[in-house]
Amino acid sequence: MLDILSLLLIFFALLALLILTHELGHFLVARRLGIGVEEFGFGLPPRLIGLVKIKDLAKKTKHWKILRKHSHLYTKNYKILSPIYSLNAIPFGGFVKILGEDGEARLNPKSFAAQKVWKRFTVLIAGILMNFILGSCLFTIGFLYGFPEIANDESPVKDPKIQITYVVPGSPTQEAGIKVGDTVKAVSLPNQTKIEIDKVITLQTLAQEWAGEKIVLEILRGDDLYRMAVEPRINPPSGQGALGIELVRIGVTRYPFLEALKLGPIRSIQLAYLMADYLRDIVGRIIQAEKVKLEVSGPVGIVVMTNQMREMGLPYLIQFAAIISINLAFINFLPFPALDGGRILFLLVEKIKGRPVSPKLEKIIHAAGLYFLLLLMLIITFKDVSRFGDKFAMLWEKIIK
Repeated sequence: MLDILSLLLIFFALLALLILTHELGHFLVARRLGIGVEEFGFGLPPRLIGLVKIKDLAKKTKHWKILRKHSHLYTKNYKILSPIYSLNAIPFGGFVKILGEDGEARLNPKSFAAQKVWKRFTVLIAGILMNFILGSCLFTIGFLYGFPEIANDESPVKDPKIQITYVVPGSPTQEAGIKVGDTVKAVSLPNQTKIEIDKVITLQTLAQEWAGEKIVLEILRGDDLYRMAVEPRINPPSGQGALGIELVRIGVTRYPFLEALKLGPIRSIQLAYLMADYLRDIVGRIIQAEKVKLEVSGPVGIVVMTNQMREMGLPYLIQFAAIISINLAFINFLPFPALDGGRILFLLVEKIKGRPVSPKLEKIIHAAGLYFLLLLMLIITFKDVSRFGDKFAMLWEKIIK
C-alpha cells in the first residue's frame, strides 16, 4: 500500500510541477505587463481555501483575508489589492484566471482583451517557454546527477548494466520468458561457475562457448530477480545469435556543471525537433491516405510509465519528467483551438485583418477544440487500458489489497 501511495504522490507531484510551471509563466508575465490577474490556483476547483490582500475602505487598513469554500468579496467594502491565491480540491496541477482572457471587459485597461497584440502574445507564449525552461533545467540536473546512457563495452561508466532491447520470436530466450527491458545480472554455468555480466561481449561469448547446454540467466525485472534456464543454439539463424536477443550496455555518465548547463537546452531542442519531425511524418502519411499508427499515452499510460521510471531509479524519473515537460510545451505551441498555439493563431489573424476576431466566434471555436481534446483523451485512455492492461491490473491489485 505504501508503494502505491508513493507512486500516486510522485504522479500528482509531477503533474502539479508541469502544469503549475506552465500557468506560472502566464501569471508572472501578465502581472509584469500590468494585466489584471483574478486568481492563481493550486489544483482545480472547487476551492478549499484562498488568500487575498485587500484594503478595508472603512478602516483604511490593508491586510490578507482568508477565503473559505463559499466566501465572497464585497467590493463595496473592500478594495482588492492582489490576485486570489487558492488551494483547490482536485489535485491536477493548477490554473490562472486572467481578467478578460475570454474577450470580455474590453473597456477595462487592465483586461487581457484590451491589450496590444504583442502583450497578449507575450502572455500566451510565456507558459510554453516556462515548460521548455523546466525541461531544460531537469535535463541539466540529470546530466549533473548522472543520466543513464547507452555506452560501448570499453566506456568508463558508473553502474553499468546489460539490458535486453529485443527478443527474437521463437528463440530460446523468448521460450524461457525473458522480455524486452529485462536486465541480465549474471550467468550460472553448468560447471557451477557464476559470472557477473557488465559487458555485452561477456554474455555473447559465454552463450557461444556453452551452446547446446543449459545456462541460467539471472534477470532483473523491476525490483524482482528471476533465474531463467536457457539453452543457447549451436547453429542459430543468421543474425540472431545463440540466444536470439539484442543487448545494450547502459551506464550512468555525469558531466561537469558548465557542460551540463549547455547540454540541458541542447537536449530540449533536439527533443522538440524530433517531435516536430514525427508530427510532420504523421501529417504527410494522412495526406497520402496511408495507415498511421499513433504512439501516444494518456493519464493511465503516464501512471504506468511513472511507475516504471520510479522502479528504474531517480535519473530515469528526472529524464521522464523533462521529456513530458518538453512534450507539453510542444503540444501547447500547436495552432489548435483551446491550446495556447490556437490563441496565438487568432492573434495572428487579428494582426493581419487589423481588427480582432469576434469574441463570440473565438469562444465557440475554442470550446469545440476543448471538447475534441477531451474526447481524444477519453479514446487514448481506453487505448492505454488495452495496451497497459496487464501492468495497470498489477497496480490495481496492489491498491485494493
